[in-house]
Amino acid sequence: MLNQPWLLSNHCNASGCGHRSLTSVIAMREVVMTLLLWINLVLVAVILADYVVRQVIERVGEWRRLRGLLSGHPEMTGVHPEQDGLMVFEIEEDLASFILDNDAPGQDRPFRVVVPDFDDDD
Repeated sequence: MLNQPWLLSNHCNASGCGHRSLTSVIAMREVVMTLLLWINLVLVAVILADYVVRQVIERVGEWRRLRGLLSGHPEMTGVHPEQDGLMVFEIEEDLASFILDNDAPGQDRPFRVVVPDFDDDD
């Protein structure tokens, strides 16, 4: 259809005319469509890259959290926090300061418990 002589003929005079030929309109549309296609591909690539980067950051953060939790202790070898429930204990500040600041030698009895002496029979 584009090879028809009436489409390819230049019937405008030397001063020019106000309309474009059909082939130039089709060529312009092809250029615009190609440009829009490339813009679309770039946007899809940016969205995909954003998703992949977010997933990598999330996995690295989870790996670092687990590494910090396990801390490389030999007792923790073979422990998988997702499969094995780890118990976490919290301590009150005054009790922690009492334990950590205590330089006196310990005794072989329960901590802060007064044990009644049942040996004395009065």
